[in-house]
Amino acid sequence: MSDGDRRIRVLLLAGAAASLFLIGGLPVVVVVASILVILVLHELGHYLVARWCGMQVTEFFVGFGPRLWSFRRGETEYGIKAIPAGAYVRITGLNNLEAVDPMNEHRTYRAQSYPRRLAVMFAGSATHFLTAIVLLVVIFSVIGRPDPHIWTVGQVVPGSAAEQMGVSAGDRVVSVAGIDTPDFDDFVK
Repeated sequence: MSDGDRRIRVLLLAGAAASLFLIGGLPVVVVVASILVILVLHELGHYLVARWCGMQVTEFFVGFGPRLWSFRRGETEYGIKAIPAGAYVRITGLNNLEAVDPMNEHRTYRAQSYPRRLAVMFAGSATHFLTAIVLLVVIFSVIGRPDPHIWTVGQVVPGSAAEQMGVSAGDRVVSVAGIDTPDFDDFVK
C-alpha cells in the first residue's frame, strides 16, 4: 500500500470520528471508545495466554478491513486497521484446515493440550471479569463506598416538580410531607 493510500484511509478514519462527535457529541464518542477498549482487552487476554502457552501468534490488530499502520516485533505483526469495530488475534492452527509449516506444528493451537486450548478460549472472558474487579477497586479507593444515610440531591432537572419547589443540587432531603427520610430507601417509599 502506498503512503498516499494510507494517508487517505487515516483521513477517512479521522473524518468518521469527527462526524461521530458532531452527530452524537462526546457521550457517543466515549461509549464507542469504551466498547473498542473492551474488545481490545478481550483479545489481549487471548494473546497473552496463547503466548504464555507457547503458541505462535502472528497478528494482533485493532480494527478490521485494510491496514492503516503496522509493525512487526518478533513473529507477531501489530497494527491498526481502517474500521475501528473491534480487534483480533491470529493464532496459528486455530482452524484445523489451516496449512502450517511442519516446523511450527508443535506451536499451533490444535497441537496443544485441552487445558491449554481451554485457557486460551477462557482468557478473553476472564479479562472482562479482571477489568471489572480492577475498576471496582479503583472506584471504591478513589470515591469510597456510598453511605445510604448521607445522601444529597445530585442534579435537578430543569422544569421538574423539584425545581418548582425550590430544590437545588446539593440539598439534603430530611423529610417528605412531615415523614422523616433518614436514608434513600425511606425517601423512595
